Amino acid sequence: MPHDHVAAGGSTGPGSILEQLLSDPRNGNRFGRLRYPAGAYICHAGDAGDSCFFIRRGRAAVLLDTGHSERIILNIVGPGDTFGELALLRADHVRTATIQALDEVETVMIRRHEFEALRREEPRLDDVLLAALADRVYELSGRLSELASVSKKAIVHRCLLRLGRAFDALGPGGIIPLSQTDVASVAGVGLRTTTDVLKRARDDGLLVTRRGSIEVLDWDAVRQRADFRPYGLNSTKL
Repeated sequence: MPHDHVAAGGSTGPGSILEQLLSDPRNGNRFGRLRYPAGAYICHAGDAGDSCFFIRRGRAAVLLDTGHSERIILNIVGPGDTFGELALLRADHVRTATIQALDEVETVMIRRHEFEALRREEPRLDDVLLAALADRVYELSGRLSELASVSKKAIVHRCLLRLGRAFDALGPGGIIPLSQTDVASVAGVGLRTTTDVLKRARDDGLLVTRRGSIEVLDWDAVRQRADFRPYGLNSTKL
């Protein structure tokens, strides 16, 4: 059975066009506008996927369902991002990730039949959907290449940059409201490696680690240690 990828879209790309269509008063009654409190689950891995979500406000974690109690975060999505696009294409798609609100989240839910109707009226939506899916492939390819060719130290610092953008924390004293365990799962390099890298950065005055959060004091130094070379969609936003 085909599965539905759940990932982030770009607020400056396909998501911005979709936002224009969703804001059109003529489409006001076509979509469900839903709010979720912090900690609530928006959808679960294994659910039948018949809708796509567009985030207007708040942030959510894309979680891997391991069958155990620990939380593994794959990505963070926020305003302007979409997830669940593949559910718009086929009736037998199944969610492959769980989405949990990190703070109060406001979404617009687009069901498959409404999307099909809108596509007939707005042919450019085909390009929007194609671009969103292409971005997923491009970003995933870049991340896999990064894991194979970049030092783990650089990967952790790149992860901090991506999370800083996701939480609008790239300014002085920016706070990433995630634990070191969460950062390790997003980075994909293991908890021990992540804590070692963060400890060195803390000892050098780049950041402060607290229970459940990381405060970055010197983003320029983080960028330098990231040894950043552009790849994928996220690189254009750092």
